[in-house]
Amino acid sequence: MRGLQRILVGVIAVGALAMPERPRAEPGPGELVVIVNAANPARPSPAMLEKIFLRKEMTWDNGERIIPLNASPESERRQRFDRVVLGMSPDEAARYWLDLRIRGGGTAPREVGDSVLTVKLIAKLSGTIGYVPSDMQLPGVRVVARIRNDKVIPP
Repeated sequence: MRGLQRILVGVIAVGALAMPERPRAEPGPGELVVIVNAANPARPSPAMLEKIFLRKEMTWDNGERIIPLNASPESERRQRFDRVVLGMSPDEAARYWLDLRIRGGGTAPREVGDSVLTVKLIAKLSGTIGYVPSDMQLPGVRVVARIRNDKVIPP
């Protein structure tokens, strides 16, 4: 019986290797949503989002401090956001924050690597803003913009 199993496994392995590889569809990057706390009435424009995430705009219209949350720099989500919203490559964004820090002009947004944690923080803290994949559960937050096809569009 063992000999038969080995032969069968060998035939299956050879057959699998001989089969032409089917091209795999590359999953396209999903839509991102920019979110704020559900109680925050803000409706930031694309230009305002850029100012917020470059730390050039520090307060909401009601005077509350803005707390932007970024994904980690190596994530596709962050790189896409920086490219579309800030118009920067990963290297350009890194240089921008280094230059700003050297000149004493402020600090980069807080980094939160986990999208679920980003949603939870924004739901708890009224001044926060961040971005996550659109297919996530979004309790306690409100979508203020979408990033689709490399454009910022209304929710």
